[in-house]
Amino acid sequence: MRKICALFVLCCGLLLTAHAQKAPNFQAADVNGKSIQLADYKGKYVLLDFWATWCHPCMAKVPFLKKIRSKYPESKLVMIGINLDDSKAAAQRTIKAKAMNWTHIYDPRIIPGTYGVNYIPMLYLIDPKGKIVYNNDRQTEAELLEILDQL
Repeated sequence: MRKICALFVLCCGLLLTAHAQKAPNFQAADVNGKSIQLADYKGKYVLLDFWATWCHPCMAKVPFLKKIRSKYPESKLVMIGINLDDSKAAAQRTIKAKAMNWTHIYDPRIIPGTYGVNYIPMLYLIDPKGKIVYNNDRQTEAELLEILDQL
């Protein structure tokens, strides 16, 4: 029984450590060519959305993300989509067609690798201090909204 309790405590500690980790910085050009880096948004919450046009769950999440964008002003919450498509043109067409009115980066390899993205859609919420406070691998959308409602 002690081994089970010790293992439980160890696992909980690892989850908390991974959950509160510092978000890796990145620098990239958005789909319009503007250079951005995560460090530019220190002091704000940042929601990263890893997605692709061929990913049906990603496309199903767009209305949810649009509601977030309309509810929380960019002065409090920055949203950055990181597209993993095979072509930048496909991403640009979908961003325009679905009126995804937040910043998007086309980067199918480097940023997802830095964040350890193994599947999509993947959301990360980064707090003003640069710590990851939410990811949909471990938490629900309701938990994300609870955090955002405190902005």
